[in-house]
Amino acid sequence: MKKTDLAKTLGISRATLYRWEKEGVLEQKLNELRKEREIVGQPADTEILLKEINEKLNMLQYVAKMLQDVLNMLQNVSNMLQDVAMSQNVSNMSHNVTDSLSQNVSIVPHNVAEKLQSVTDYFTASQLAKIVGVARRTINDWILEGRIQSAKLQGKNLIPKEEALKLIFKRVYDELNAINHYGDSVPVPVFKDAVKKKLNISDDEIEKTLLDLDTEEVLYLQTLDRPSDFSDSDRGIKFEGRILYFITWMKEKQK
Repeated sequence: MKKTDLAKTLGISRATLYRWEKEGVLEQKLNELRKEREIVGQPADTEILLKEINEKLNMLQYVAKMLQDVLNMLQNVSNMLQDVAMSQNVSNMSHNVTDSLSQNVSIVPHNVAEKLQSVTDYFTASQLAKIVGVARRTINDWILEGRIQSAKLQGKNLIPKEEALKLIFKRVYDELNAINHYGDSVPVPVFKDAVKKKLNISDDEIEKTLLDLDTEEVLYLQTLDRPSDFSDSDRGIKFEGRILYFITWMKEKQK
């Protein structure tokens, strides 16, 4: 390397380089400068090393986050499978207990389990108690007495929707009879309005439930012979060319 280039590389003047050469200390000075450059270079090397470490840490944190996301997803899947398994196991419990035990513990009969198709297909004991205006304990007592069919999942009594509606409809029917003295012939339009004050339900669903209860002979829907005599006859149940207007709850089916 030319002395001019060497001087530039070392950061000294060419005159200094010539002076050191003349004094016979050029090699010594060059070695000293090299050592100084090595010491000065160490912090830069440390920065590079720290940067590499930080990059690896960031990568590990990213991998850890991905693994946590996977674990969360697996946990959600596990919870879903447990819920499915529980609902299936509960439906079979009635075959594995004695009759005396089933009188004191709410076990899911197979016909009740079939009604629990989704979360919207049942009422909790608390919800039903609030609607019919009784204490939750009363609902639980009725369940133990067998007056209401139910399932017990995760410590809660669950009443199938059609079973709950039967109880709600009976309560509304009794209240209307007591207040208005209908003589066990409650008008369907009045009944619909009273039911909708207690829960969010459509006319179509009320009519369907009433027809189902009529088929089960829980109640009797009477045909309106002269619709023109009633201004609200159009709000009766239109069925097979007739208008079913009065509800009579069958005495032998009362609980």
